[in-house]
Formats: sequence, C-alpha cells, structure tokens
Amino acid sequence: IGAGVVGLSVAWLLSQQGHTVLLIDPALEGGQSSTAGSSAALDSIDRALHPKARHVGSAVRWDLEWERWDDDGEPSGSTGRPILHALQSAEAVRTAVGVVRYFGGTLLGVPGLIRAYRGAAELALAAGVWMPFVPVQTWWVHCDYPHLSTALRWVQAVEGTVRSQRVDSRCVLEVDIPEHMESQWKARCLAYGSPLQLLETGTVL
Repeated sequence: IGAGVVGLSVAWLLSQQGHTVLLIDPALEGGQSSTAGSSAALDSIDRALHPKARHVGSAVRWDLEWERWDDDGEPSGSTGRPILHALQSAEAVRTAVGVVRYFGGTLLGVPGLIRAYRGAAELALAAGVWMPFVPVQTWWVHCDYPHLSTALRWVQAVEGTVRSQRVDSRCVLEVDIPEHMESQWKARCLAYGSPLQLLETGTVL
C-alpha cells in the first residue's frame, strides 16, 4: 500500500482487523537531501498505525554514506541516533526503522531513552528476514537479433539480471550487472569483434 493519505487510512483499517500491512513510500529512496522527507514518511506510517503514540523515533540507512535520523521531540541524541547505531551495527542498508513510544508515566532520562530506543531497534532487526545487498550497475545492450542468445548468455555468465528487453531486428536489453563482475562484463562486451554494443544507462544512441 502506498503511504499517501488514502493508503495510510486503508493501512490503519486493515491493521485494526488484524492484518499485516506493508507500506511503501518513495521518500525513503536514496538521494533525498534532507532529513524531513524520510523521517516524515516513517512518522506518518507509524502514527497511522499508532495514533496515540507520544513519540516515533526513526532512522534510515540507504548506504554507507546516506544516513538520516529523527528524534521526534525527544531530547537531542536520545532517539534517532541510537536507532541509527543499531542499523550500523547490523550492517544494514536500504533499511528504515521506526520505534513507537507510549508514555507510561516513568521518566527514563537520556541514558534510559538511548537504551530503550536502541534495544527496540536491535530486537526488530534481529527478527527481520535479511537478503544480501549486491551493488549493481545498469547497462543498455544493443545487438542484432541473431546475437540475442549470446547477449543473454553473457549476462547470465556474470550473474547479471535482465530488467527489460525489446526484441526486434535490433534488440535492446536493460541489464543489471553486479559491480564486482563489471570488469569481466566490460572486457567481454567491449572486446574487438564483440557483437554487442554496450552503453551505460542514461546514454542515448
């Protein structure tokens, strides 16, 4: 379900009926320039499912360089950063965590908040099902139809995947090649006499 106004409303209704709901928001994609986009998306999702929560601390880790966090009104450094530290310790990327807090009448103090938020994030990450992240480079492959099977075989040989393809007398493939196999891929496709024409994504013929 998308995380817009309608999607959040539907998600809340489904959650009240006992369903597990997955919400997806484009604000969590890499390249966001501010904390506001990612933290607002997590905050809106968690608050839709927990409307009486006092605070929703959150952190997002897209890769080793792009990281964001939000304390959501808690003392500075007591909430978002501990959640981010849990993400870093788990070596998680392409991952966001939101921790919902209901105030039960006990003041935890900054040390207690740090332990609570990080501990909750660590429990969530430990319970998750993880998939290895393999960085890829996307390429356009152009070839004549008789060489299509060669192109597909070469993509498979370097553990690549085909995103899309247009088959005609002149075929066009959009493929993802793992970065650790990129040198082999280019050496093969750019060799003298190769039947394939190779262009990085974004290059126009």
